[in-house]
Amino acid sequence: MAKNCLLISDGFIHPSVLARRELYAALDKMPAFTFRHAKSLEKIVEMNLDDVNAIVLYFHHDQLSAEALTKLESFVADGGGLLALHSASASFKQNDAYFKLLGGRFITHGRIHKFGVLFFDDADALFGKRTNFTVTDELYRHRVEPDVKIHLVTQVEDEDEPVMWTRLHKKGCVAYLALGHRSGVWRQPAVRDILQTSLDWLCAGRQTR
Repeated sequence: MAKNCLLISDGFIHPSVLARRELYAALDKMPAFTFRHAKSLEKIVEMNLDDVNAIVLYFHHDQLSAEALTKLESFVADGGGLLALHSASASFKQNDAYFKLLGGRFITHGRIHKFGVLFFDDADALFGKRTNFTVTDELYRHRVEPDVKIHLVTQVEDEDEPVMWTRLHKKGCVAYLALGHRSGVWRQPAVRDILQTSLDWLCAGRQTR
């Protein structure tokens, strides 16, 4: 039976309409999941999330109400999965509790360029043995919480910069992937594989009712 996911996505420029379409196309290729859509995290306040296994965030928004954050935190704490993509970590910049839930806070980004993505020490448990790859994208840089497991990194000035991490939150789990500024990222097989594996893991913990 397909797992139910809620995709909350919005944006005309960031993320771009084309990037959002490419993400939708990538997700449509994953028959293990069904997706319903919303444009704002505020929509979950009135939603019944009992049949939702995971929520996916792909937007760049400024404001988050206390009610929406409480509903999101409760969803994850009750065993739900949360996948945040790219600019979701640059949203709600004044909301410390949101960044605590995600496991990291956006600091800055550089120019769009080609860089290598390396599977880190903690990747094996989630992804198994995978091949490193390259991507042309905008590199987000973060300050991460101490309780995260880093799975993907790139090299910035001879230092490891996290590209993907996961964390556990009570009965649920959270994953963040920094990629996704350019539409072409979502067409790369390696990135699509990361999305699918992440959703498999995120959806495993919640028994919908």
